[in-house]
Amino acid sequence: MASKRVERRLTAILAADVAGYSRLTGLDEEGTHVQLQDHLRTLVDPKIAERGGRVVKNTGDGLLAEFSSVVEAVRCALDVQRGMAERNTEVPDEKRIEFRIGINVGDIIIDRGDIFGDGVNVAARLEGLAKPGGICIADDAYRQVRGKLDVTFEDAGERQLKNIAQPVRVFRVALDDSRPAKSIWPPHGAVPAVRRDRWSARVTAIGAAVVLIAGAGGAALYFHPGRAPVVAAASETGKPSQLQEPQKQEPQKQEQKAGAEPAKATEDRLGAATSGAPAVAALASPPAAEAARSASPAPADLPRSLQTELRRVGCKTGEVDSEWSASARRALSLFNENAGTKFDVKLASLDALDAVRAQTGRVCPLECERGFRASGDQCVKIACDSDQVLGPNGTCRPRPEHAPNPVARQRPSGGGGGRKCFVYGGTSFCE
Repeated sequence: MASKRVERRLTAILAADVAGYSRLTGLDEEGTHVQLQDHLRTLVDPKIAERGGRVVKNTGDGLLAEFSSVVEAVRCALDVQRGMAERNTEVPDEKRIEFRIGINVGDIIIDRGDIFGDGVNVAARLEGLAKPGGICIADDAYRQVRGKLDVTFEDAGERQLKNIAQPVRVFRVALDDSRPAKSIWPPHGAVPAVRRDRWSARVTAIGAAVVLIAGAGGAALYFHPGRAPVVAAASETGKPSQLQEPQKQEPQKQEQKAGAEPAKATEDRLGAATSGAPAVAALASPPAAEAARSASPAPADLPRSLQTELRRVGCKTGEVDSEWSASARRALSLFNENAGTKFDVKLASLDALDAVRAQTGRVCPLECERGFRASGDQCVKIACDSDQVLGPNGTCRPRPEHAPNPVARQRPSGGGGGRKCFVYGGTSFCE
């Protein structure tokens, strides 16, 4: 019997979910559900259809969509994030619904309207790396959209994604709400703004150099009318050396030197104005780079900063300190397990700190003692009815018939907190 042919196609996959959805439903379950459905119905779904996409399925707090064009998928993501930013203008921070979006392009399997494969899994993992209101795309998608959209992409480096064999290079979209998701191709005959700016900078630098040379030559001729212009020699440190008194020369040689020195000085200064421009630009760091350096902690503070962030996302308990202790290594190991990363737990690194900071909610699951269950970021006591008992798996069960009277016994540390427990049929029950 011949095997059934598997349908495949190359497509762009968009995965989106709501950042901190569990926290939002813990605050207002019905209100969060109503708001999310309204955003999906009036903004997200129409934008997907407008850009030629198809909603494959809804996932409760998010969705999965496919597009025939990677460019249109990124445009759709930009439209959604900018639309949500406008809708959240008057909404308090703690009640905002913000999407995280991941985009990948890959060869996928289609089965009964659903899509499967590594391409889908990578898109879902990228969505987890995006910041609230942000977009992350894989390098395969970046190569298709590079130079076609008026947005900036930030290289986030290679990441080892959970259950993905090979590392994936990730690019983040630097969103600017004031700009639409439009093509960057200029009108016919127009000069791109970047090119105009570069030429303006070069012309300004050369003009300034010519003015300085002319001024220096004029001053030398004015103060020394009978001598050749004196050029200050630059030392290796960049500071001008002392002006040297020229030796008396024969009239013919003095005239030759008078003509040669200004020409050489002009050539040297013009060369410095052009070839030295990148060095000057490198010394003047852009504000974004200065801000990034100031935001990074000093090496001595890195272990404490990373432990603080790990505790924020629920992977570390207890106090933090300046030492990278065994408890800190266990916390980073838990983060790797739940976030799909593979950071070296033996040391605190800036890459690990950036990855943990990018998480907006709890990453590591909340573990509660017996008799309690996780509700958001808290453990609440499990309340069973009078005709029920608490089973070993933390759920309420009907009380067994002809059960012996409960016998109080000492529970081990971290157990049911002094509840009355009994064993029936080989199973332990606690009231």
